Amino acid sequence: MTHLIATPPALAAAISQSGLSGPLSESLITAFEPKFSAAIELVGRAGTINVTDATQVSEMKAARAARLALREVRVDAEKIRKAMKEDYLRGGKAIDNVYRALETFVAPVEERLEACEKFAERAEAARKDALRAERAAILTPLVGSPVALDLATISADEFEALRAHHAQQAEIRRQDAQRAADAARLAEEARQQQLREAQAEQARLRTENLRLAAQRKEAAELMERAEQARREAEAEAARAKQETARRLEAAQQEMQRVKRIEAEQARQAAEDARRAASAPDREKLKAFAKAMRNALNIDLPVLTEQHAEDVLYTFIDRLGAELDQFERAIAGA
Repeated sequence: MTHLIATPPALAAAISQSGLSGPLSESLITAFEPKFSAAIELVGRAGTINVTDATQVSEMKAARAARLALREVRVDAEKIRKAMKEDYLRGGKAIDNVYRALETFVAPVEERLEACEKFAERAEAARKDALRAERAAILTPLVGSPVALDLATISADEFEALRAHHAQQAEIRRQDAQRAADAARLAEEARQQQLREAQAEQARLRTENLRLAAQRKEAAELMERAEQARREAEAEAARAKQETARRLEAAQQEMQRVKRIEAEQARQAAEDARRAASAPDREKLKAFAKAMRNALNIDLPVLTEQHAEDVLYTFIDRLGAELDQFERAIAGA
């Protein structure tokens, strides 16, 4: 303890917190005390080094030397740590190996002696397990589920009474189940018969409905065709009536147009004759030329042969050219 008190405070605190004592703590102090002392001295010196300007070259060199010295102390301490930890790990493994050797030597004998000690107890337990399994194999099919009662603890008479009771109950359940199965079978047969009859009736109704639907469809198609024929006949009659009315209206309009033209031409001829009678020869010739020009505006006949059309249009062109020459002559007279 005196040695621990003289140890550097940081080292003493680390060992105290670890709970070690005796040779282990002494070996740690012996190994690490020089490194802690050197580190304390170097840290004290480093406290006087302070660089605040780039011109402090000597101080920067001193800082480098102090840092390298501290690094050397730390690296040496790391080497000591690894070496001592490796020794302690080997020691721990050796302790485990020694214990396992002792356990391997003792455990089989310990287990054999325990078997001898509890031989009667284990034999009784084995007998009860076998009896319990045998009785469970008998009762479980009768009950339908595992029995909660410990079958190994009851007497043979109690077990036989229990077996007889469950056998009777199982027979009652079997008979009830048979009656229920018979009733269900009969009900299912009756349901199947009703289903077959219903299906047959549905098939008959479907056939009848299809036949009636076909008849209704045929009748509807006949009616539709008759209605379509009626509508078409009415439409055709309406179209014929409209066409007749249209042609009559067109003929009437054409007659009115011809009458208007004829009336206008008669009026114009009378006017031209009146003017011509009172006008000098030149004006009379102009009026005649104008009347001829108006005559060229009459409706031309509709021809069916190309030769006839060529003759007609050639005549019209020549007449127009002669009229142009006649009007130029009047203008120069």
